[in-house]
Amino acid sequence: MVSFRNIKKTLDSNYQLAYLRWFTGHNVWDTTLWRGIWSQKLPTDMWNYQEIITERNVTLVIECGARQGGSTLFFHDILSALGRDFRILSIDIEDQWDDKVNSDRIRKLACSDVSQQAVTVMKEEINKTKGSVFVLLDSNHSEEHVYEQLKTITPLLRTDDYMLVEDTIKEETMSGMMKFMNKSDYYTYDAARESKFGMTMARNGFWIRK
Repeated sequence: MVSFRNIKKTLDSNYQLAYLRWFTGHNVWDTTLWRGIWSQKLPTDMWNYQEIITERNVTLVIECGARQGGSTLFFHDILSALGRDFRILSIDIEDQWDDKVNSDRIRKLACSDVSQQAVTVMKEEINKTKGSVFVLLDSNHSEEHVYEQLKTITPLLRTDDYMLVEDTIKEETMSGMMKFMNKSDYYTYDAARESKFGMTMARNGFWIRK
């Protein structure tokens, strides 16, 4: 016998999938801006991120995959409004940040986020921060790269730091993430936070470092 709860879960899942197909199929994701700068984010995810940053006393954001830096500027604005002593490390394989993404609190790094250069800078920034860290993975979404990201960055994080894996609606991204998570016990899955707004591009991608 199928329970009403299971029916509702299936319906909810179908509605979410339909909306995400519309959001991507109509290129809304590709025209989503923050202060006029390309961000390519789902608005409900961005709202969720600012709540995480506020509630968990985040003072360092490490963003892997920035493009023009709309989300970089978003994080800067949120943290500035909170009045914290904060830093943002924005990493992208190419230097394509908009000129508006410029602050003494933003450190831009044009290199692979799994390179030794990136690891050295991440260590430096994490060691300096007095609050918690929020890491956003949104660069190369191949299975191999996502796995390598988690393998590389996880040892740098401390208890209660937050890891967010974006675009897990893509099969490769999800496979790379679960390949790592199934082999380790470094994180607690934050299902409540993920489900709060009923829609996310980071399905099963909200994690708290143990």
